[in-house]
Amino acid sequence: MKTFIKYLLVFAMLFLFPVLAFCQDGTGSFFDPAAFLGTLTALAASVTAVTEFLKRQIQTKGFIAQILSWIVAIALSALGWWLQVGMYVGVEWFWIFIYGLAGGLVSNGIFDTGIVKAIINIFKKKK
Repeated sequence: MKTFIKYLLVFAMLFLFPVLAFCQDGTGSFFDPAAFLGTLTALAASVTAVTEFLKRQIQTKGFIAQILSWIVAIALSALGWWLQVGMYVGVEWFWIFIYGLAGGLVSNGIFDTGIVKAIINIFKKKK
């Protein structure tokens, strides 16, 4: 059964790759950082994906894995601020840590995205 699933996945990838290639707009940009770092939800999903990859590479569990998740959240937040995408456009540098903390809270399952967004909106400047 596992072999069948592997062959099915390979067939699906072979079928979908040309479809995805035709869907590109021709500008040559493959990685869109705004899609991965533009919102708090996208940041939390990216933190979870990168953390799971790193956990498997360095084989960590428990509390060390949570620390790794917080470091990844702050690092991805810093990348978003440096690229000035999405929620990082026009904010001060210290928002790296606020959004990194928020992304870490959501990705570790401590808070819901709606609660964290409400807390962040309290501290944002009113225009």
